[in-house]
Amino acid sequence: MNHEQRAFKRILWGLVFLIDIRMWGVLDILPDVFGMLLVLKSLTELQQTAPSFYRAKRFMPVVIVLTGYELIGPFFGGLMGEQLWLWSAIVQSIAILATNIYLIWLLTSGVREWANSKSLSKLADTAKRRGLFYGAVNLFGTVIMLAFSIVSPSIFTALGQPMSFMYVIITVMVIALFKQAAAIAAEK
Repeated sequence: MNHEQRAFKRILWGLVFLIDIRMWGVLDILPDVFGMLLVLKSLTELQQTAPSFYRAKRFMPVVIVLTGYELIGPFFGGLMGEQLWLWSAIVQSIAILATNIYLIWLLTSGVREWANSKSLSKLADTAKRRGLFYGAVNLFGTVIMLAFSIVSPSIFTALGQPMSFMYVIITVMVIALFKQAAAIAAEK
């Protein structure tokens, strides 16, 4: 297994941690911060292969701090007042959404640049489409959910599960991109 294949596989597994599987609605079984540490390790190996991988590596401290806070934040919720906790959760959610979209854009752009350097135009096109799709669906979904949370809490509640399912699907699509890149890297 060459270093590119190993790094792509590690990113693949790191991204699996972005899928929230919660026990009792609170405890995330796969904390994002551990997955992001896998991604950081991989980016250290890939940073020379594409400029976007280098930019992603430089962005990772922000991602790790936010995902680390996401892990320990609920334990400090009782120390804050209810209003402060709610505002903190809203700001945290927006920050994590923005960083995830940007990180996925950088990672898919890295695959695109790597694929272009190997004359793999089909993989490069797939990477570009998946990055755009991930960002657009997340942003659109968040705006829709925010609007319905204000206008109609009952519709907001009804849309919660389908929107979560859509997030899992688009995350799996990005994961599949890295599986494809790892398979191609094994051939080269």
